Amino acid sequence: MMTCAVHPGVHSDTLLVPGLEDRNRWVLSIITTYLPHWKNLNLDLNEMENWTMGLWQACVIQEEGGRQCKDFDSLLALPSELRISRILMFLSNGLGLLGLLISGFGLDCLRIGERQQDLKKRLLILGGILFWTAGITALVPVSWVAHVTVREFWDETIPEIVPRWEFGEALFLGWFAGFSLLLGGCLLNCAACSSPAPAAAGPYAAAEGQTQYPYLHNGTGDPKVTVVQLAGISLSSLGWVLSCLTNYLPQWKNLNLDLNEMENWTMGLWQACVIQEEGGRQCKDFDSLLALPSELRISRILMFLSNGLGLLGLLISGFGLDCLRIGERQQDLKKRLLILGGILFWTAGITALVPVSWVAHVTVREFWDETIPEIVPRWEFGEALFLGWFAGFSLLLGGCLLNCAACSSPAPAAAGPYAAAEGHYHR
Repeated sequence: MMTCAVHPGVHSDTLLVPGLEDRNRWVLSIITTYLPHWKNLNLDLNEMENWTMGLWQACVIQEEGGRQCKDFDSLLALPSELRISRILMFLSNGLGLLGLLISGFGLDCLRIGERQQDLKKRLLILGGILFWTAGITALVPVSWVAHVTVREFWDETIPEIVPRWEFGEALFLGWFAGFSLLLGGCLLNCAACSSPAPAAAGPYAAAEGQTQYPYLHNGTGDPKVTVVQLAGISLSSLGWVLSCLTNYLPQWKNLNLDLNEMENWTMGLWQACVIQEEGGRQCKDFDSLLALPSELRISRILMFLSNGLGLLGLLISGFGLDCLRIGERQQDLKKRLLILGGILFWTAGITALVPVSWVAHVTVREFWDETIPEIVPRWEFGEALFLGWFAGFSLLLGGCLLNCAACSSPAPAAAGPYAAAEGHYHR
């Protein structure tokens, strides 16, 4: 069983779970910011067509034509509630990220700064305050848009024939995210205030330090190995985030029309977009998966596989890091988790590089295809391809660093006459 060595009287579970909850709620607030479902509009005269509106674009969903979205051309031309909501949601996302970083270093399950319990306590309190602020700045815009929607829905000065906007799914998601951030901040502050003060120094301080930080004496906490581990997990995390962006970006291919220089086309795995100087940007989702070219169909599957393997690698290798107290008495298990995480990152990197390189190969082949008339426009490389290459190689390099760190870390100390005494101190 994996154990967690903690400071006497400090319950690490109470400080670990709120941090994980806040991370999930912060992700929900980010999703709320970009979802185009803050308002919904159903037309009585045309039941086959539904409209949605968010902070960044408006979309129309048709049964036959699929889904088409258009970005707002101007920020200043938007209603005041949408303008301010953009700013507040950005502020909420930034405060949530800052709260995650600060409170993360205050968790008792981290070895970083474990001899400075007073500093870790202050970091937890500061992180909780930041989560409170992030929750409030997420609830205000969502509630404001909801209030305006209700007011306009019951406005008697508007003719009944005019369709009325109603609540979209993003509003409920935003409320849930905001209240969750508030609750998570409260849990962090309660955990920080209920933790006992650091033990005073005394004749038993040295002996307690040896029993409380055995990794400093058995060689499992080598600073060089820890730095390599952190570099590997950071690089892999960056690669995973970029691979997720690559999956959904509609810039895998670009097309510039010589006959109309004011219009550019882009294509991704999920939609095609046209960008006009006067009309802004409009995108249309692909209606059918089977009707797509083979390279796009297989690329969807491989990119999804890459994102899933990368997430699994992050979770597994995270528990194998030396900077975590979790399972510190089972160094052999932590080593295996690091190796497994590195292998998963390798696989995620390969499954990200294959579709990107395949689409690039097809694009080059069609660009130089002499059987296609010269008057026909040719697709070229889009920005997402370069982002995908960088993500794939980052995942590969991050996996290599994790495996190197796992293989170079010293083996756990052999059992001997001093092992029982050390175990006695641990108990």
